[in-house]
This record gives sequence, C-alpha cells and structure tokens, in this order.
Amino acid sequence: LGEVGAGYTFYWSGRPKAERCDAGVAFAIRNDIVGRLPCLPQGINDRLMSLRLPFREDKFTTIISAYAAPMTSSDVAKDQFYEDLHALPATVPKVDELIVLGSFNARVGTDHATWQGVLGPQGLGSCNDNGLLLPTCAEHRFQLTNTFFRLLTREKATWIHPLSWRWQLLDYVLVRRRDLKDVLVTKSIRDADGWTDHRLILSQMRLRLNPRRRPQCKRPPGKAIKAIYGPCIKGTAPLLSSDGTTLLTEKSQFLKRWAEHFRSVLNCSSAISDAAMDRLPQVVTNNDLDLPPSLPETIRVVHQLSSGKAPGSDAIPLKVYKHARNLSNRLNGQLEQGLLPESQCGFRRHRGATDMIFSARQLQEKCQKMQTHLYATFLDLTKAFDTVNRDGLWKFMQKFGCPEWFTHMVHQLRDGMMAHVTEAFAVTKEVKQGCVLSPTLLSLMFSAMLMDTYRDEHPGIHIT
Repeated sequence: LGEVGAGYTFYWSGRPKAERCDAGVAFAIRNDIVGRLPCLPQGINDRLMSLRLPFREDKFTTIISAYAAPMTSSDVAKDQFYEDLHALPATVPKVDELIVLGSFNARVGTDHATWQGVLGPQGLGSCNDNGLLLPTCAEHRFQLTNTFFRLLTREKATWIHPLSWRWQLLDYVLVRRRDLKDVLVTKSIRDADGWTDHRLILSQMRLRLNPRRRPQCKRPPGKAIKAIYGPCIKGTAPLLSSDGTTLLTEKSQFLKRWAEHFRSVLNCSSAISDAAMDRLPQVVTNNDLDLPPSLPETIRVVHQLSSGKAPGSDAIPLKVYKHARNLSNRLNGQLEQGLLPESQCGFRRHRGATDMIFSARQLQEKCQKMQTHLYATFLDLTKAFDTVNRDGLWKFMQKFGCPEWFTHMVHQLRDGMMAHVTEAFAVTKEVKQGCVLSPTLLSLMFSAMLMDTYRDEHPGIHIT
C-alpha cells in the first residue's frame, strides 16, 4: 500500500476483513529503500512480520515487528505468540544485527538484579501477569533498550491506564546483548499523533555491523605434508664473479667476492659542485663548540651510554666510540637555532615521523575540502648513509656555523675508516653507521640539499 505524496510504502500482515481486526503488524518503508530490498517483508502471521535491510557489501539488519496478545486474550493465544516469537530469531543469520520492535502489552517492572543482562536499571512500574517477555529475552540474550536510559517518566511511558491514570511501559525495542552499544537512546514521543492510545517509540542507533568471517581452510598436519612431498631440500644460490661470467666454487673466492661487494657499496662515488656550495648562506661561526667538554656535559654523556656491548675484533670497547655523544649534543644544539627547516622531523628531539604523517593527512583533508589539487612525491634515498660526500660535509658544517677545530674533531672520527670482511679495505664515502653523530650529519647534508633546491621557489600548498 503506497500513500500518495508521502514517499512511503506500507506492508501489512493481518486478518481478513471478515474476521475481527484485533491484530495486525506492518512496516512503513521509504520508497527509495524499497527498490534496494533483496526481498519483500515476510508476514509470519497476524502478529509477527520480518524485514531484512541491506547495508554495505553483504551486511544486513533484520527487523521484526511484533504485536503481542493483550491481557484480555486467552492463555492459548498468549502462549502461541511467544512460541512463534521464540522460533523466529533462529531463522535470522547470526552475523545480522537483529532488532525487535513490538507492542508486547507486558509490564516488566524494575527488578534489575533478578533479570540482569535483560532488564536495565531504568525500568518503570511493576510487573504484570503477561510476563513471558522476560524469559524469552533471557533465552535469546535480548535486552530491553527502553530500560537502559535515564529519562523522565513522560519520556519512557507509552500507555496510560484508563482507570488508575498511571503511565506504564508496554512497548519495547529489543536488541541482542552484543548490539546494545549501538543504541544511542530509546524513548517515547509525546506529541506524535498515531491515532492510537499508545505513544510512538523512537530509537536512535548507530549500527556497527560485524564483518563476515572468511572461511578458514584446514591445513593438513605436518607429518602428512612430509609424507607427500618428502624432506625439504635446502639449497644455496650460486655466487658469480663481479662481471657475472665466472661461477665461484672455492671458499676463498667467496670471501674475496664479498670483500669486493662491500668495497663497492661503501665507497659509492658522489660529488658536490662548488657553485652549489657558494649559494648556501654563511652562518656566523659559533666558537663555543670548540670549548673542552664541561663536567655536566660529560655526566650527561655517561648516562646516555649503552652498557653490556661486546667489542669488535680490535678489542676496543664500544664506550670509546661513544665519546662522540659530546660532539653530537653540541652539534644538535647548534642546528636547532633555526638552521634546519621546520619540515625536517627526522633525528630531532620531540619530533618524528608521526608528526609528518599527521601533517600529510591534514593537508590532504584541507585540499579535499577546498577542492584543490594535491600532488605528493615520495623520495627514498638509495644508500643514504653510504653516499655522503665527506669533503662536502666538512664544508657544509662550516657553512652552518661550526668552527674549524670542531669540524676537525668530527673529521678525525671518520678519518682512516676501514671495513673488514676478509681483507681490510678503506671506506672513504660514508658517515660511519652506528655512530651517534651519523644521523645528525645526514640530516645536515639533506637540509643543505633542500635549501639549494628550493632557493628560488616557495614550496607549499595554499589552501585559502
């Protein structure tokens, strides 16, 4: 039945006109939803009706409309209604969210302690003889949402007794116990005129549909796999010479090839033009960096040392190398005087990648809101620590205000670096990975590159 101009279609299940019309249930569904229904509402009988609403993907919500037999009906009619209601939830898929809307003509009272998990602490009135509703809810783990919200009596009650003129609660919205968190409020509407002596019920929900579980395939036991496929054969990929033409077979050839590999990796060629160096602004030299370390600085460095680290083949303890922490603290203090760009968050105190991810997401949201194009470039530096040009690095340090003696001390920490695989070889290009100074030096180098790249541009996105 469609109401002209209202935009709703009514689906009704009741009795024939020849019989007494003291029962009947219905759904009023918006016309734009009717076309998306997988099937029309199903009338179980004149007191029960079900509707399955589709949501995203294969998620559904099943709604049951119920009208219980009133107090004046026979016990047979009352028992028959609850038998039908008891059988109906078993036909609903467990992954569906189930909502029961009904006029049950039953007062459930306020005995929250006895019916814990079914009845909330905000019930109304006393319990009457038509009390099969509570055992049915307990069996199916339903909860009466009307009794879980602290409201005024006029916002909970749905019917007034014609003799005592006391307000009672007879109409309920039931949900499964797991779905109670989705219900925002359930209350009666005082001013709605439904041509009935019962008030209309409003229930606001925010549905969180549970995802469907993927079918889990059962793996055969490990013994069966071994019996079918046999024992695992572990092999080693063949090792070729540097030109890729000769297959190496001797252990000495393997070790020599590894030395050649790391020599090429740790000595990547790179160059910095003098023109790019001259374009960088000269910062006033901070001569305080050359001062001998003070006692508080030394104490702080000792507290920052890691303990329990084993020395290498040269038997030099790791704490000897860790003395670079003093230089690192001083260099970081110098660079934090506005010399590093604000967008540089790596290897800096109180900053990190999380801040940049947050900024990128904020920028994306703002551009979407302002309908502005956003082009993002992701740059991954290949072998970043291994390709730093040291000669250029010492010049960058002086450009950033580091005095000559301080730069010379950092230089000495990297002078004469050797790597050892089989035979020792010199390392002339990287910034000694593992040293506490290396992240700061790489950050300084990369900041200088960005300053020269964007010297004549104004990077950024204008969103206003």
